Amino acid sequence: MRITVFLALLGIAFAASSVNITADAFFLGINCRGSGLCPRATWNNKAPISIIQAFYDVVSQTTTDPNTMYNNGDHIVCVSQSQPITIKLSAGYKGFTGSVELSGSIPEGGVCMFPQSMPNGRQLALREVKDLINAIGNHGCGTCGSVPLGFVSEKSNDPSGGILTVNYVKSPFCGEKCFRE
Repeated sequence: MRITVFLALLGIAFAASSVNITADAFFLGINCRGSGLCPRATWNNKAPISIIQAFYDVVSQTTTDPNTMYNNGDHIVCVSQSQPITIKLSAGYKGFTGSVELSGSIPEGGVCMFPQSMPNGRQLALREVKDLINAIGNHGCGTCGSVPLGFVSEKSNDPSGGILTVNYVKSPFCGEKCFRE
């Protein structure tokens, strides 16, 4: 009997450790977790403020209709990043020399704020976002984090009603309702 219980607990612990970051954030309530690439976004941030603070500032200062609605996965604010690259080529032949220089950048993803895990077609209004992103910042998060949608209005840390997430994404592209950098 003891061996069976031990093996069952071991299986649960193993299964829990195999859950991805998004699912972890769902079960945690308010937190500063995110993709393993979140620290990389912090390194590339040359602004004197955190990404969370910048997102709060954008949402606080917008003149966009506060009744704008967002569905699961809709990007609300995004910042993208890219790596500059320069290729230089110089050549010479029989006294003639020349050079060519090409510059560009390679996109590397970015950080976006979006609602997720909202049940039954629930939508998130822009007017709710300001207090939620402020809560993530007050929790001590600088680049990535999540907060249950009821954290401010209902004083609930239960994420089952959906969460607002700031996380590193591969494609930090905005739709028509998203604020760009």
